[in-house]
Amino acid sequence: MPFTLVEGNLRELHFSDNSFECNILKDVLEHMEDFRAVLREALRVSAQYTLVANFIPWSEGETIVRREPAGYYHNLYSRKDVYAFIRDQGFRVVSVTSALEKDARPNEIVLLRRIS
Repeated sequence: MPFTLVEGNLRELHFSDNSFECNILKDVLEHMEDFRAVLREALRVSAQYTLVANFIPWSEGETIVRREPAGYYHNLYSRKDVYAFIRDQGFRVVSVTSALEKDARPNEIVLLRRIS
C-alpha cells in the first residue's frame, strides 16, 4: 500500500479538519511537555477515530511532569484531565486495553471516537 511520509510539527499539523479516518499516536503524549496541543491537533484531523498508545499509562491521581536530564519528558498525565480534554474536543473513549511489549513494558492503548 503506497504512503507519503510528511515531516512537521505535531502541534501545528498542515492538514484540513477531518483529513484522516483514523490516526495513531504511539509513545507520543507522555513525552510532550503538555499533551493538549498535540492531542488537539490529532483529534482535529481525525474524521472518526484516534488511537493513543502510551508507554506510560495515565495516572489515576495527579499529573507528574518529569523532564529527564537529556531534555526529553517522561510524564504521567492525570486520566481525569486527559479524558475531560478528550470530551471537550468532541470525542469519547471507546475502549482501553493494557498490553505488555516484548520487554515487559506496560502499554495502555486507548481508542477514541468522534461524537456525532
